[in-house]
Amino acid sequence: RALRGRGIASQLVQGALEQIRADGAKVVAGCSFVADYLDKHPEFSDALSDLGLIVQKEKPAIGGLLRLN
Repeated sequence: RALRGRGIASQLVQGALEQIRADGAKVVAGCSFVADYLDKHPEFSDALSDLGLIVQKEKPAIGGLLRLN
């Protein structure tokens, strides 16, 4: 049974971003899905590192979230 289209990945990214924000850390978008999610959810812009803005524009093909402490 396919999981695509159910919003599961979005829920995982949201939960990860909320935890990272609560810990006071920053992230870099490590894949195009996360980069697109961050584009659509500016409420998480405070969790994105300055480096993440550069990486996000290039929309890398692999990865996910890279947490920066």
